[in-house]
Amino acid sequence: MNYQFCALAMAVLLLAGCAVHEAVQSVPAGTEAVQSASSTQRADREGRTELAGVGDAALYSTEGYSLYIPTEGWTLELESTGDIPHTTWTADGQEGVTLTVYAYEDMSFMVARDRFVSASGYAFESGEGGRLGDPIQGSNGYGNVCGVMVAEGLEGVTYVIAWEYPEEGAWAETLRTIADTFELTE
Repeated sequence: MNYQFCALAMAVLLLAGCAVHEAVQSVPAGTEAVQSASSTQRADREGRTELAGVGDAALYSTEGYSLYIPTEGWTLELESTGDIPHTTWTADGQEGVTLTVYAYEDMSFMVARDRFVSASGYAFESGEGGRLGDPIQGSNGYGNVCGVMVAEGLEGVTYVIAWEYPEEGAWAETLRTIADTFELTE
């Protein structure tokens, strides 16, 4: 009887696992499932959304994070797997307007933030802050500004979200709005 109970329990678990697997695979067209290890994060995000002051944006999702990028006027410029893997989007026709997500392997928040700050060429206002929702800002003395937020992922990767733009212009709010859509998905 014990054997039959164990066999029945195993069958139920396998069927439940198949049902969960099937549910993840049957996400409606236009949306992308984003898995989260934290109950404070959403289990999935819409494939498109309207960002205030930015317009229509599409979900960019990769292992570890997701964020919304405007559907028009932005180009995925570079995906790198070098020393510090990163992905960069550039505003079409706008010199110096970029948003980049860097992936620092096996580094804490402080180490990744400080390494980025020292290598960036920007002088930052303060050595404090920089977490999601609390960006730090720097300038390079040539009329360019850089905003930075850092998020520690659950798999030993710390992400630095950096947005750069000319001081003259109206890019600060747009780039901050885009950067604020960043979410960890590990």
